[in-house]
Amino acid sequence: MIPVRVRNEMQSVPLVDGSDGTCAQYSSQPGQVTNWWVHELKEPKRGTYVFTAAVSFQKGEKGYYAVLNSCKLSPPSPPPVR
Repeated sequence: MIPVRVRNEMQSVPLVDGSDGTCAQYSSQPGQVTNWWVHELKEPKRGTYVFTAAVSFQKGEKGYYAVLNSCKLSPPSPPPVR
């Protein structure tokens, strides 16, 4: 048996918020396939924010795009008390 090498390369994937509604608040154009999202933090805090989402892919007229569901933005942890 000859091993088969498969290589996938991804540079940029358009995305859209999914049907569960949890990601619409993070999208600058909810319900539309876009190349990026811009989300303005209402009360920004210093530190690292972590954005998580369940991602699936669908094929559209112009190729594949990512569908995001179960979105959550976790703010930075409070500094340790001394």
